[in-house]
Order: sequence, then structure tokens, then C-alpha cells
Amino acid sequence: MTKTLNLRKPVGHLRLSPEGIEDFLRGRYSKNTLRAYRRDLEDWKAFLGKPLETATLSDALAYLSHLKERGLRPATINRRLSSLRTIYGILEALEIVPKNPFDPRLIKGLKLKTDPPLGLSREEVRRLLASCNDGTIRGMRDRAILLLGLVALLRRSEIARLKWGDIREEGPFRVLVIRNAKGGPEQRVFLRQDVYEALMAYKNALEMTYGIESGPEDPVFRPMHRREGLEKALTDRMIDYIVRARAFQALISKKVSAHSLRHTGITLALQAGAPLDRVMAHERHKSPKTTLGYHRTLDNLENNAAEYIRW
Repeated sequence: MTKTLNLRKPVGHLRLSPEGIEDFLRGRYSKNTLRAYRRDLEDWKAFLGKPLETATLSDALAYLSHLKERGLRPATINRRLSSLRTIYGILEALEIVPKNPFDPRLIKGLKLKTDPPLGLSREEVRRLLASCNDGTIRGMRDRAILLLGLVALLRRSEIARLKWGDIREEGPFRVLVIRNAKGGPEQRVFLRQDVYEALMAYKNALEMTYGIESGPEDPVFRPMHRREGLEKALTDRMIDYIVRARAFQALISKKVSAHSLRHTGITLALQAGAPLDRVMAHERHKSPKTTLGYHRTLDNLENNAAEYIRW
């Protein structure tokens, strides 16, 4: 079935520049996706050296060779090709360009390694969490961050954007409302009791230690460094740094990132026997192939996958 493009702005408002295309697509994609599209378009435009609408298949093939010569990772190259393929597909549908120079039938992405990434073992998870048990407010904050990745299976950008008002009660359940999520504008994630308690312990410590009464629109996670200021929110890169630092402190030798937490939680749930559809609902993947890619061997709220994640 052909997907119909839902136009919200007149085509005449579309300027064929990275800024103009980003403005035209605003409202159809998340902010992170729009930023990525704009960066990819700017890089492509700099290479192309002529108007975007004049690009040909030869130009696209030359750009692919250029990306390879720059030593970019295959996954990065494929993401850039996908961005440009999507954008030019829209321009073709609007009859602004005659053909999509990045037509997937003609421009193929690079083959990626199929081996799934390694997550953490149960013993490594216990050590990672134990590294936060120092009684400090920083330790409370970092434990809550780790649990949100391991149990709620949040992405680092979702953790960074979390506000206190995003923690809500729906009937007998507590949920996290994820705004501008990767798979849609707003999603709900089951919040397990121990994760909720870790968040509340951190919130209470903020109030008792710094006199901060957090409102619904205040960021959940703040830097603890004087130069940054407690009024600011952690960035997704800071989240990644915190996870890496805790892994180092826990003497975990393998490469660990914020994404490792999400991968580990998915794997632990599957290994414990969580039904695949429940895992997919909890971690919000659209394809079972993507979910199973995290698992080396082998209702949204009730019988939730989070309840299977143990260490």
C-alpha cells in the first residue's frame, strides 16, 4: 500500500535548502530526526556544490564513494543515505524533482555485521548498581538513570528529556510519558515500583540537600557540578558519560554505553521468558527482528516485560 503524504503546509512554502526542507518537515518528525536530516542535507549540499534539485544518480554514487573514503562507519553511511532517500522521495512525490537520486533500487546501503552487541551479565548489572550505593545525591541520581535504562528501557535522549510531570498514574499503574519519542510524538512506558522509588529518593534528596522543589516542567536529571548549575538538565551525552563512568567504577572491562543498558534489559527479559510481544510493547520496537537482534542465544501494563528483568 502506498503511504499518502500528509501535507500540512503549501508546497510553495518549501525552499530547497537544508533550512527550508527542515522547516517544511517540522511536525512530521521528531526534533532529533529533523536535526539529523538537516545535518545530512548540509553535508550533501557541501559535497554536491550545486542546487539540490539538480542532483543525479551519478552524484549520489559519487557521494557514497566520498563517504567511504572519509572512513565513516557503515551504519553512519547507511543512515545518511536513508535520510537523503526519504527527503528526495518526498520531493519526487511533490513533483519538485523528476527522480529520486537515492532510489533504493539503485543505491544500496552497506552490509552491516549481523552479530548482535554484547550486553551486561547479571553479575555485572549488580556491580554497576552497587557503584551508586555511596549515600550521596549523585549516587541516587545515577542509580535512577541506570534503572531507567535497564528496566524502563529508555534511550539516553529520553532519559535526558524527562520531566517530573512525565511521571503519572493511570489506574493502578505508574507510567512515564515519553515526549517526542522515536516511534511517535508521545508514548507511555510502564514504571516498575523499584524504579519509581529510586526516582522519588533522588527527588527528595534534591529538596533536602539543595532546597529544590521540582515542578512538573522541571528536568528530572541535573548536573551536580557547580559550573553547570542545578537549573540545567543533563544532555544525552552526559547520560552516556555517567553510564561509562559507573561501568569503570564497577570494574567492567567491556565497552559500555547508555545503549548497553537498554540492550541488557531486553536480553534479560527474553532470557527470563518474557513473551516477545510484551518485550516489543515495552521497549517500543516495531519489528520482532530488531528485538531478537539484542538476544544472543535464545498486557503493555499487565504482565509487563519490566517485571521479568531481574539480577
